[in-house]
Order: sequence, then structure tokens, then C-alpha cells
Amino acid sequence: MKLAVERTKETLASNGGLAVVGSLTKSLKTGRELDETKFSNCGPDISNKDVFRSYLGLPAMGRTNYEDMELFRMDSGNDSSENIAEFKKKKNNFFIVKRNLRKESLGEWLEIAMENGGMEEPRKGKKVWPGEIFRNVEGYGATRIVFKAIERTSDGSGTAFLLPQIEVETYWTNLSGKPESIIELYRGHGTSEQFHGELKSDMGVERLPSGKFLTNSLILKSAMPAFNLPRKIGCDLLSFPEDLPVKLDVTRRRIGSVMRNIVGVAGKLTRSGGCMQLKIGVSCPWLNPFKRLFASYC
Repeated sequence: MKLAVERTKETLASNGGLAVVGSLTKSLKTGRELDETKFSNCGPDISNKDVFRSYLGLPAMGRTNYEDMELFRMDSGNDSSENIAEFKKKKNNFFIVKRNLRKESLGEWLEIAMENGGMEEPRKGKKVWPGEIFRNVEGYGATRIVFKAIERTSDGSGTAFLLPQIEVETYWTNLSGKPESIIELYRGHGTSEQFHGELKSDMGVERLPSGKFLTNSLILKSAMPAFNLPRKIGCDLLSFPEDLPVKLDVTRRRIGSVMRNIVGVAGKLTRSGGCMQLKIGVSCPWLNPFKRLFASYC
């Protein structure tokens, strides 16, 4: 039975936007595999596929009250030989640890950079030397250090400094690749933390329900598609800015915003003439993008 979306002036309940999330789950090729799973002592009255899809609705709304239902990137606070040595104990452990320069001289590092790095001049008055050296770490041995040293003799407008300004960034790592790529990969840590924050705070997956690893593993694996569904909805929303009730100068929408604007849309589900209808308030500012998303997924 097909579902149609209509306007209405009736009193509505929230989370009508789960219809959009539900239509997206049709692209998940998990139903057959889940239904093939059998239990020796009972046959479920509700299919495993339906249970799984129902569960996806909880984190998609940011509700994970379960009673109702190896690259390491570390900041300079972790710069110690003991921490670096820990990575030697396991294979396939890769790391980038920002070094704490402590009392190391910036002038000496600039000399090291000039000797071991390749000079770039992005503008007049600014020179950059990315490069690498190796130093011994107790308990680990020879360890790669990638660095970037900057010397500025003037600001962006061309005003000269009385004394050159020196900046130095250094990182321990066992990754291969260009120093610039390693440094950029470390800086991406801040971006990934934003996604971690959305998973934990917006979707409520910070607290896991069980002391058993297998149970929590199932929860986390279920949270992945539940995270990606509103993420895709947010990306698709930005593809038709002319229909949005607000002007957005962004490259992505937070999970929480998608939950409030689309998943949390109030609706009423009715049946009439062999057709199911989802009625949404005429004053809902997100009705047009909601209907457009729903039509594109069905």
C-alpha cells in the first residue's frame, strides 16, 4: 500500500518525518539476511527485519533509552616516550602524536627545517618549510618526526615586522607519506570529532546498554546506518536550497538539525479508500522539502 503526503489542519503528533527515514531504509540490503537468521527455540512473531528497522528509528530521533527498546591521533598532552612505546606492542597500529616543544628553541627548529625541508613561499614575507627527521624514542627506537616551520617577515597586507615571527609544528608518526599530508590528516581529527559528537550527543549513543561486548557491538553496528540515514537526508536537503524555509550557507547539516526539521515533523497517519495518507500541518515550513525528499526516496 502506497503512502501519500497531504496538508491538514488537524492536531498532529511529532516524528512524522520517520516516513522519510523509513523510505530510505529500502535501500539497505539487510532484510533478507536478517530474516534468514533462525532461533532454535522459537519463531519470532515479528520479523527480524522489522525489528531492526524499528530500532533504527530510535537513534534517528536521538532516543536510545534501551530499556524502551586503528589510526590514533593525539594532541601534545600525550607526548611521552611511554605512550609512543605502547604502539610498538601491536601490529598495524598507526599514530600521529603532536609533539610538545616544551623548552625546545624555535630558532633551532627553523635551522633544522631549512636543512631538511623544502622551502615554499605562499606569499611575499612568508616562507614555509615542511619536512621530516628521525629521532630515537626510548622503548620504540628511531621514530619519524614530520614538521612544518613558518617564518614571517611581514603580515598579509605587506606591513613588515621588526623581528621575524617563527611558528613550528612537529608530530611523531609511523605513517608514510608526505609531511604535508600527515599534518593535514592530523588536523582532520577536529573534523572527525564533530561527527563523533553528533553520534554521541544528537543520537544518544554515548551510553551503551550492556556490559557484554557482543551486545554493544550490535548496537554500534545498528547505529551506523541510523547515523547515515539522516546524514544523507541532510546532504539531499542542500541540493534544493530554493525549497528550504531558511537560507543556509553551509556544506552540511548537523544530525540534530535534520532530526528537528525533518524527522520531527508532526504528522497524522490515516487510511482512506485503500490508501494510506500522512497528513502534515499546512503551516509547517518544512512541508515542501519534506514532500520532495519523500518523493525522491519512494
